[in-house]
Parts: sequence; structure tokens; C-alpha cells
Amino acid sequence: MWIYWGLVAVFGILMIFSAGTEMDPEVKRYQKPFCRGAEYLLIMSSRWRKNRDRKENKKEKEKLETMLLCFALGLLLFPIAESVLSGEEQLTAIHRLERPEKGEGNSSYALQAEIQNQEDAEQVKLELQERQYTEQEELQLLKQAEEEIDQVILGENTSADEVRGRVELPSELQNGEVTVQWIQNPQGYLDGDGNIVADLPEKGQILALTAMLSCGEREQVYERALHLFPQIRTEEEQLKYDLNQALTAAQEESREKKTMELPQKVDGRNVVWTQRQESMTGICLAGIFLLAAVGYFGKAQEHKKAEEQRQRQLILDYPDVVFKLGMLLNAGLTIQNAFVRIAGEYQEMKAQSGLRWAYEEMMAACNEMKSGIAEARAYERFGRRCEQTCYVRLGTILSGGLQKSSEGMTELLLNEAEEAMEDRRQLARKMGEEAGTRLLFPMILMLLVVLVILIVPAVLSF
Repeated sequence: MWIYWGLVAVFGILMIFSAGTEMDPEVKRYQKPFCRGAEYLLIMSSRWRKNRDRKENKKEKEKLETMLLCFALGLLLFPIAESVLSGEEQLTAIHRLERPEKGEGNSSYALQAEIQNQEDAEQVKLELQERQYTEQEELQLLKQAEEEIDQVILGENTSADEVRGRVELPSELQNGEVTVQWIQNPQGYLDGDGNIVADLPEKGQILALTAMLSCGEREQVYERALHLFPQIRTEEEQLKYDLNQALTAAQEESREKKTMELPQKVDGRNVVWTQRQESMTGICLAGIFLLAAVGYFGKAQEHKKAEEQRQRQLILDYPDVVFKLGMLLNAGLTIQNAFVRIAGEYQEMKAQSGLRWAYEEMMAACNEMKSGIAEARAYERFGRRCEQTCYVRLGTILSGGLQKSSEGMTELLLNEAEEAMEDRRQLARKMGEEAGTRLLFPMILMLLVVLVILIVPAVLSF
């Protein structure tokens, strides 16, 4: 949970530091904190973004804004998600029953039987028993169990003639295939976990251990003698021993009660008991980061699609731009006047025609010329911003045409328009092919529906 509150703190600090960032007045009120945060992140990373142009930084800001929005949404949903995931149990329907292997234990199934001509379903509980071993397999397991006892019974003790530490008394052997019941003679020297619990004399005590080994229908007796001596414990081991003894005593005293009171003092010292509970914090935190990543890369994919549409639109508008320039030059206008007039007409009709990137870049070039940038340089920058070879060529033609006559420029632009029309026809043909490909999947779905309509009645008629 501390990770969650740490993320909340970091997010809050980011919002506080970004509060002084100037904002675009068109930004909606609920978007302002995330816009500020995105801009602040861009400012912090200016060193590795210093070579990016304004358009790339704007795209990156929008992606960061979406990521922060998704991150904030994840932080808000985190408490609810953790509560739901931690408090509800998922139920899975059982379609078939498989018998458990030997050693896995019996399996319990809750079944529901829907009987013909009976309205209510019957609830049935079934305990499916595990697979049984053959006689030869059981004898082999018992033999291996004895060998396993010889290996583990001494625990950390070095010899059966001097046992001072814990004795291993396993209740199961061979991965649970063999069950063990231990008998001590005399009684009361070892607890169920094999710890020495009796006060032993310095000379020690001989303890005879008998293990009743059971595997299926077969039983076998194992015997072993141990020489017990007083246990030597460290301070930590003694404390753990006292804790276990106190818990054992509390359990014995509360056998007939509904609750067991935990001991508040052990060896004269106060004890505070805590219980570790399973938490879904890690999963929920992972969900927050996943949501933020989805927002970031989703916005990146959106920018990619928008850029593809922009480039396609530029190619489609190129013949019109070149044709208009050629006609205006033929009418006697200079290159600059023709360029400005086309941009001005687009600005007047923008509300009806919608956003057209080629004309937007022309308006930007006009603004650059008004601000003092050389006309030839403005045309070249216009071509590079469009990021298409044809526009780069057009910018070069316009910048180089400042020294040519209007007749030569008109003929050159009209030839360029004819070539551009051919490129647009090829693009239109490609777009048509892509549209046909996209329609293939819906057509397959419709075909499947038709097949179902035709086949189902025929099958039901039999």
C-alpha cells in the first residue's frame, strides 16, 4: 500500500510544480492539470528534446497528457479494484470430473443436475476418491519410506546417541503417498513437531520411537531408538520455544471456547500479535501502470493515423494547389500574390471545406513572409514542412521561379499539375484496393450468418 501512496505523492508533486506553466486558453478546465503536467515533463526533458521541432513536441505533449490522465484514473480506481478483487471469490463451472492421482487426496465437487420434466435443478455433492495403487507399488513405497525416515529423522542432530535438537517426525512420506503415525515410549518427551519438551536429566533419556507406516491397505512398522539430552538453545531459539509453548497452553485452555485468547506476555515481556493478510496491491498497481501505458501508446497510435491521413490529404490536394498557382500566374499575378490569394480564399472557406493541411502550410508560409522571412526561403520551408517530395519540388520551383518570367513558370506549373493528377489517380486506386480489403471481414461474417440460416433448419429437421 505504501507504493500506492508514494505514487499519489509523486503525482501530486508533479501537479504542484507544473501549476505555474502557461496554458492555452482553449484547453478545457478538467484537462488543465494534465496539460500542465505534460508540459512540465517536456520542460524537464528539454535536453533530449532540444532537436525536435514544435510539431513533434506538441504530439509528445498530447501523448504524455493522455498517459497522465490514464494514470490518474488508475489511482482513483485502485482502492475499488483492490477491495473487489480481494473480497470476491471467482467460481468456475465444472464440465467434467477427473479422478485425482494417488496422494492428491479426494476431490469434492458441487454438481447441479437438471432433470427432464422437473422445474428445479438438484444440487448434488460428490467426493471423488483418488486412484489406488497396486500391491507391488504399495510395498515399494513402504520400503522407500523407511529409507526416507533414516535420512530425515535426526534433523540437525549428528547422531542418534546424542539428540539435543529437534527430531523430524514427518506425518507423510514419499510425497504424501505414505502416512505415518508415531508412538513414543515413554510418552511426553517430544511434541508433535519433534521438539524436546520435557526436562531431561544430564545423563539423558532413551526414547523408543515406533512409526506405523500406512500405504493403501498395507501397513508396516518402523522402530528407532534415540538418546535424548537437554536441549541447548540460543536466545532466539528459546524465545521461539516460549512463544510456541504459550500458544500451545492457550489452545489447550480454550478447547471448549469459540475463540482463543492469544497470550499477551511471554517470559515477562509484552507481545503484540499481527496477522499477514493477502493483498491485491501489486496487481492493482500493475493495472495502474498498464493503464498509463495503454493511454500513452494509444495516443501515439492516434497520432500515427492522423499523420497518415495528413500525408494522404497532402497528396490529394497537390494537383489543385499547383493548378491554381498556374492559373493565377497566367492571369498576371506574381508568385507571392498568387500564393497569398490562394491562402486567403482557403481561410474564408475554411468553415465549410474543413481543415486542409496543404493550405494550412500555405497560410503559415504567408505569415512567415509577413514577419520578414525572405520569400524564397518561405517557399522552401513550406515544401519541407509538408514532408512530401512533390511539395519540396514545388517549393524549389517557386523559389527558383522568382528570377524567371511568368510564362515559363505557368508552363512549368501546368506540367507539374498533370503529373500530380496521375499520382492522385494511383493513390485513389490504392485507396480503393484497401477499402475492398477492409470489407472482406464483414463479408465473411455475413456469409457465416447465411450459412447458419441455411444449415440449422436442415439439421433440426432430421
